[in-house]
Amino acid sequence: MRQDFTQGNILKLILKTSYPMVIAFTLNLAYHLVDAMYVGWIGVEALAAVSFSFPVLFLMFALSAGIGTGSTSLIARCIGAKKFHKANNAAEHVILIAIIMGILFTMLGLIFAKDIFSIMGAGPDVMPLILDYVNVIFAGAILFFITVTINQILRGEGDMKNPMKIMLMITLINIILDPIFIFALNMGVKGAALATVISMGIGCIFALTKLFRKDATLQLNLREFHYSPSILKEIFKVGIPTSLSEVTMSVSMFMMNIIVAGFGTNAMAAFGIGFRLDTVAVMPAIGVMTAVISMTGQNIGARLFDRVKKIALIASALTASYMSVIGILFFLFSKYFVIVFNKTPEVVANGISYLKIIPLGYPFAGVGIVIAGILLGAGKSIQSLSLNVLRTIIISVPAAYFLSLKYGLNGVWMGIVIASVVANIVAVIWYKNINWENTKPIED
Repeated sequence: MRQDFTQGNILKLILKTSYPMVIAFTLNLAYHLVDAMYVGWIGVEALAAVSFSFPVLFLMFALSAGIGTGSTSLIARCIGAKKFHKANNAAEHVILIAIIMGILFTMLGLIFAKDIFSIMGAGPDVMPLILDYVNVIFAGAILFFITVTINQILRGEGDMKNPMKIMLMITLINIILDPIFIFALNMGVKGAALATVISMGIGCIFALTKLFRKDATLQLNLREFHYSPSILKEIFKVGIPTSLSEVTMSVSMFMMNIIVAGFGTNAMAAFGIGFRLDTVAVMPAIGVMTAVISMTGQNIGARLFDRVKKIALIASALTASYMSVIGILFFLFSKYFVIVFNKTPEVVANGISYLKIIPLGYPFAGVGIVIAGILLGAGKSIQSLSLNVLRTIIISVPAAYFLSLKYGLNGVWMGIVIASVVANIVAVIWYKNINWENTKPIED
């Protein structure tokens, strides 16, 4: 059912719209944490192997979510402007794009996997485990692309509950299958990957039934699909910069892995634990951002610019407050969070330092995440891309490297915090200088 974001109390709408997303991402987070816990029980090498895979898996997410966000933004703006036929056509275009991208990702991943991880510094002790894990993920990439894209289409029309149900299904199946494949069938990290692909496949089928239901706001009919260069251009206008923005995250993680790998396998394992715990703070904020994209898109389409500014202010306060609370908990109880995953003394020590330094940037990140959602909802993806490049590549990697020369592994964490603070201050300044009245209206 379509949600009208152009009227009503903004705070209530943000909470009502984002809570299904927050629940969905929290459930997905629960899977990843449980998955990391199971893998950590296999051993430090297994945990390090999965940590090495983060940049590549994040790239898959970047491409699918980027194009999906392009459809979310366009569909929301079309609905806000009451142009429902164009919204339907946009959804049909993005599904075909997802299928093509999924096939390409599988082919390239299976061919170049070993070369990629060799460049990242993976040693002979973890390389077989890495390949066991990622090759299964690569084989099921198309399922991931289609599911993520469908969820983004549903969010574009204001449907936040069905994506939540889809992610709930995937998460529960994953949590059930993980111990069966990893331990009962003795498949190790390959079992963890297989559980992910199977659960994603079931979720994909469920997502398709929700997208093509008869009572859906968007009435899709791929048999009557008509190619439209203008719609493709609109999707890629937001989708490509958004994908590139996420790709910069993958590139940054790739470089960070190289830096952290220089400190040994225990450091890589701790980095993997810390990164997963970061999602406890970030995922709910991403849920709010996803709601903000749809809310901004509809209000931009309806030319309600003052309402967009209020959405930005209220959502920023919510995310910054939440992430600050999580950061304080991580700082105070860092040891207890880390030992859930692995009790190796070196891993625990490195993980504690991560959780005492990285959360210092959380409040700034919360505001930056919301501003990114505002920019994407308005179709201003180039600005969002520029801010992400500034944070992840221009500042983060050099700062982490040079500070690591003096402060060791702690210097890496310090560099990440500095990048977050500086980039998100720039984001606020940039946002305040946007001339909303120059935003182009949706055309037929």
